[in-house]
Amino acid sequence: MLLALGIGLVACAPAQTRGKLSNDVAFTPTGQESATICANEPRVGEGGLLLCNEGTDTASREAPYLLSCPEFALKNDGATLMVQDSSLQMALTRFDPTAYFVSYYADLLLRFPEEGLVSADSIESVPEVLIDNVRRVRVTVTQAGKSDMILIKNAQVTPVRYDPAQPLKLIVRGDGPSPWPEVTIEASKGLIIAPIFR
Repeated sequence: MLLALGIGLVACAPAQTRGKLSNDVAFTPTGQESATICANEPRVGEGGLLLCNEGTDTASREAPYLLSCPEFALKNDGATLMVQDSSLQMALTRFDPTAYFVSYYADLLLRFPEEGLVSADSIESVPEVLIDNVRRVRVTVTQAGKSDMILIKNAQVTPVRYDPAQPLKLIVRGDGPSPWPEVTIEASKGLIIAPIFR
């Protein structure tokens, strides 16, 4: 399953000092290091950072890294992030809240409430003074062989059905920067691919 990333994956591991994971050119630990970090909740943070628990602290590692634990894999080559797990729902759990993964505005997120359906958080919690900013956000869903579908426009959310057997692309556009403006999802493979924008 994890070989779908197109690479022979190895697992992540600490070998860190003072809250930083090792800064080797390509972070690809094996053996006991691998087992140790896999047991300490490795996950993707802001900007694609690799995060891992280190006692009561959180250690971090910038790209490039290539990690594989028994259940999932994380890869960041500095240009593209890939996360793969047994399902899309499990892959989404591999993101730390600080990543704001699939955020379309501040802490408002795109959601996958069931297989083949993408939706988004309601704008009800957004203060009136910011509503105009949210109205300028547009989220488009694209899938091969289908017309582009609008998920969010003018602060209105219209849930979109998609074929989970085919890759799905989410494009977020608005006045401000989005942490993840383009995301490709292959739900049937539990695979998420996202360019890193800085």
